[in-house]
Amino acid sequence: MNQNKFSNHFYYIILTGRKGKNIFADECDKSQFLNIVQRIYTKSIYKVCSYCILDNDVHLLMISKDPKSANKISLLIEEYSQYYKETHDDKIVILKKHDMKKIISPVEKCIEIHMLPVKTGITERVQDYWWSSFGTYYRKNMKKHIDPEDILNLISDKKREAKKKFMEMHKFAIPDKEV
Repeated sequence: MNQNKFSNHFYYIILTGRKGKNIFADECDKSQFLNIVQRIYTKSIYKVCSYCILDNDVHLLMISKDPKSANKISLLIEEYSQYYKETHDDKIVILKKHDMKKIISPVEKCIEIHMLPVKTGITERVQDYWWSSFGTYYRKNMKKHIDPEDILNLISDKKREAKKKFMEMHKFAIPDKEV
């Protein structure tokens, strides 16, 4: 695996609610968050490589050629916070950003993000959790705001081989016809 293949910068970001409160009351909130991600993505020079939305936090792996572009995450925080204030009685829940860390091993971090629902006991199989970017890698349902190519290219230049290795790294069986 060639982690230094690109001069891009990968960043891992965790967004949580203040005082440990849930930031997503329901699936509509999660969907709205992804809509905001897509809207900001189209205006920015960063790309989201992976994400996982849980009830109380969001984990994002982003890539950018310009390290300053990762600051666009403040737009995401502002827009979602505004949406939440307008749609919920509990006005206290506002996103806050934890450490934004530059990542040296983006493939491993991507897998770690995808495995969060399994690790936290939400689901037994990563492919069964709807609110992560895993489906973009696993199936062919490409989401406009997620770009798996940068991660897959770090594994192999051959797309099919990269995808197969990526799935093997998640440590579960996937039917051959879906790989």
